[in-house]
Formats: sequence, structure tokens, C-alpha cells
Amino acid sequence: MIDETDPAIRAVRAPFQAISAGLGDRFEATAAAYREKIAEHERYVAERTAREARLRAEPVPERPKRPTRPRREPDDPSETGFYTVTWMTKR
Repeated sequence: MIDETDPAIRAVRAPFQAISAGLGDRFEATAAAYREKIAEHERYVAERTAREARLRAEPVPERPKRPTRPRREPDDPSETGFYTVTWMTKR
């Protein structure tokens, strides 16, 4: 077994214990920052949800319709709007 009271064992373990303590501190700081970001995101989502609900509750104003001009009647009632190119060909 390892003698924990041996100064050489303590000297070898000291750097590892310092690293472990530093990692633990950094882990706690990182976890706290993560929790803060999650809380900030939840506040943002709640605010956005409330804003969207408020906007949905408001009546949507109707857009004014542009007046449309009536189509004019064709001069020739037999006019269909389709043309052929037979008049352009020589026979």
C-alpha cells in the first residue's frame, strides 16, 4: 500500500491535486455561465411568446384594395385575342 504520510508521495500528488482543484473551479464557472445563458434564453423565449400573443390578439387592419378599372369591350365582338401568321406567308 501507499503511505499517504510520505513526503515524496505528497510531493508527487500535489500537482495533480492542484490541477483537479483548478478543473473543478473552471467546471463550476462554466456551469454557472451555461445556466445563465439558458436562463437568458428562456427569458427571451418568454418575451417573444408574449409579444407574438399580443400581436395575434390585435385585429389585423384590412389593406385597402386598389380600384380596378373595368376591361374595355373589344371593338370587334368576334375578336378572340388569338392571331395566326397565315397572312405573312406567300401562297
